Amino acid sequence: MFRFVSLEHPDTTAYLVQKAPDFSTRNRYAIGVAEWAFQYDTYGDGLIQHACEIGVPLERMGDFLASLTTHLLSVPHDVEETVKYWPTPELSISYHEVRFLLNLHYDLDKTRYFNLDEGKVSSSESKRHDKRWAVVPEWANGTLGTVYGLKFCCPAKMDWRDLLTRALLYKFIKEAGRKLGDYWGETVEDWLKSKDRHLSSALFAADQFIQSARNKEMAERSLAGYLSNKANEKTQAAAKAAEEREYEEATA
Repeated sequence: MFRFVSLEHPDTTAYLVQKAPDFSTRNRYAIGVAEWAFQYDTYGDGLIQHACEIGVPLERMGDFLASLTTHLLSVPHDVEETVKYWPTPELSISYHEVRFLLNLHYDLDKTRYFNLDEGKVSSSESKRHDKRWAVVPEWANGTLGTVYGLKFCCPAKMDWRDLLTRALLYKFIKEAGRKLGDYWGETVEDWLKSKDRHLSSALFAADQFIQSARNKEMAERSLAGYLSNKANEKTQAAAKAAEEREYEEATA
């Protein structure tokens, strides 16, 4: 758990990052930026909390992300905890799924069903009651927004993901769309219906910082593995050389 001051409202607001509350207490917090992101009033008293914390709302998302990145740049000790909480959209949807869903369109002439796991489409009525298959809805029109809807909200599922997860999932889908073809889609601001026209910049900065931290961690693990393997190789070579010397001495 750690706290940091708001960049836009330094005299009145501070933010709190802590483990998400369990399900029994989660109803106290409306769906906000993240389950682990909170804000509270300071009344000009530094980081002292003078009111109950609440989930960071959409209108403060840009400030929260910019303030968080600024804090992490100056307090490396808090990076590890943030990395642990930060969403990993690449584990939730693949380029293969994005490609498949971009090519999935509603057919006016017949009911069609799709199986995302198998990447298949069928008009067979035998799929109607097969839970592995879902009906291609009328709004399936090959846009980036429908990719998100078909993957995460179909059939008729409520999207309870927090705003940061939604934004990063859409950002991943948008980047995949650009690589797969001329799919640009709407901005993250429009996707989340945010009035902050600079939100995507704050999101990009925070996400790039977290990815760099993850890359650094992976580099350190890879380097440690390399050094460990080289040390083991050297030890094994020394042991083998000792055995050979013992054998030569015994047979001399």
